[in-house]
Amino acid sequence: MQHLKGESTIHEQLELQEWVNASNDHRELFDQFSDPERLKEELKEYFEAQTNIWDKIDAGIKTPAYIEGPAESVTRTIHPIRHHIRSYVAAASLLLIIITGYFWLRPRHTPIEGRSASVPVAARDVAPGGDKAILTLANGATIVLDNAQNGAIAQQGATSITQLTGGQLTYNTPAKAASVGYNTISTPLGGQYKVTLPDQSKVWLNSGSSLRFPTAFTSTVREVSITGEAYFEVADNKSMPFHVKVNDMDVTVLGTHFNIMAYQDEDLVKTTLLQGAVRVNRENQSVMLTPGQQAQAGKGLRVISDANTEEAVAWKEGLFEFNSAGIEMVMRTLARWYNVDIRYEGSKTGNRLTGKIRRDSNLSDVLQILSTSGYHFKIEGKTILVLP
Repeated sequence: MQHLKGESTIHEQLELQEWVNASNDHRELFDQFSDPERLKEELKEYFEAQTNIWDKIDAGIKTPAYIEGPAESVTRTIHPIRHHIRSYVAAASLLLIIITGYFWLRPRHTPIEGRSASVPVAARDVAPGGDKAILTLANGATIVLDNAQNGAIAQQGATSITQLTGGQLTYNTPAKAASVGYNTISTPLGGQYKVTLPDQSKVWLNSGSSLRFPTAFTSTVREVSITGEAYFEVADNKSMPFHVKVNDMDVTVLGTHFNIMAYQDEDLVKTTLLQGAVRVNRENQSVMLTPGQQAQAGKGLRVISDANTEEAVAWKEGLFEFNSAGIEMVMRTLARWYNVDIRYEGSKTGNRLTGKIRRDSNLSDVLQILSTSGYHFKIEGKTILVLP
């Protein structure tokens, strides 16, 4: 019913996107029925075919009465007739579904003639980001992790560093380390990575982010610092609190699951708590969070009690999730993951976007879905034009 009303969300387009991407035949069929002139012809042919189908059905029903010969030959004759009837009906039904779906998914306020111009060309497509990072060791040496072989990749004192499949790095440190150095793992735009720290805490880094941490936790506190965005699952150790430093803010935890989003091009630093408890300290302000709350640090520090935790960690689950998001926020998110620049031609105001899209989608597929909400896009190299 939402499609019929012209109110379909991004999430409701996922099924169509997956169907189109399933095969070249699906995409070709979709492109054919996205052509308004072709669509008119198919509608005409459909209604003519509908009449022909019923003529064939009538002929098929009458045929057995005039067949002469043994019973088995009559049966063999009837089966092909039934097969053709099913084929005609199935083809007509599929055509009707596709044609109807086209009108349901087309934004009511966008002229049909302008639709094809807003769909990116596949040849100029941009692939999604992936497991990419650079590890900087205490001595300044760097390791490109997406090129490194799985297995042991470095040894720093008593600490061994191992790369696992699926974009993961683990640190194994004996109970008492003689020396401690600091490592930094950085993800480029279009990259993500997971790190298991020496205390077995787990950290997921989003694109354009970094994590600085010691090769062993030997003090009375565990302290790391981040830029960009990271999701933490902190190993419980009540005698050694865990601190995350980000800009001028400190997040203190004992054992918990939380997300920090602190990109420089965003107005707010957001700390979202999923499990446990954290204290957020900023200058002379301090707030304690309980699960489901979010601390937002901007000009001040405030707490959102009913935060959308699913949206905050959607990136970790392989999704973009937007809830009444403005186009600028959406495009900043895409720019970080696809490593592209954004340019606006015309107004930046318009419909707000709600829904989910898979992060492993090509850029053109994401823009195709967004275009159903009234926006138009064009890919020019590594730049996305947002058109009125």
